[in-house]
Amino acid sequence: MYQIVLTGGIGAGKSVVAQLLSKHGAYVIDYDQIARDVVEPDQPAFKEIVEHWGDDVLNADGTLNRCELASRVFEDISQLEQLNAVTHPYIMARTADRAEKIMRDDPSGILVHDIPVIASDSPMVHHADLVIVVQAPLEARIDRLAQNRGMTIEEAQARIAHQIDDSEREKMADIIVHNDGNIRDLERQTDRLWKRIGDWEENS
Repeated sequence: MYQIVLTGGIGAGKSVVAQLLSKHGAYVIDYDQIARDVVEPDQPAFKEIVEHWGDDVLNADGTLNRCELASRVFEDISQLEQLNAVTHPYIMARTADRAEKIMRDDPSGILVHDIPVIASDSPMVHHADLVIVVQAPLEARIDRLAQNRGMTIEEAQARIAHQIDDSEREKMADIIVHNDGNIRDLERQTDRLWKRIGDWEENS
């Protein structure tokens, strides 16, 4: 199976590229969605989060108030590290199970690991057949976070500041997708990218 790591900073448009690749026929593992799944009330990570941060991070219906939790952990790096220590083992276990099933069912397919945050020295980066990084101007990312996620400018800036910077992402990239135009521009880039992936896969 041809494996791709797809990453990019929050608001860069990585998820849109993942959706476009999926339409072309790629299997996509959405690490963001899995991160949401593992903190549902019936999951063990949920219990650990409530034990650590208390009922104040819950909505009235007993579900996790992700905005409240985010506001706490992104103001304190030690709290963010604690949250990652709770959730990451569950995320990685679930993504590994999903990848194994996809590879078993279609070993000749193309698998995209849609990962919001990954370090350049991650084993996954080194073992991937291709690393794609989606980049976008800072102003555009802040605007998208404000419009699509309801963040204030300050909240968007804080979220971006807690991720690795663009130069670090570029170091790990085999391909950079520049999302500085409209959706049609992004579609054209992804169409060309898909053709190149097919060529690489055939020659690998």
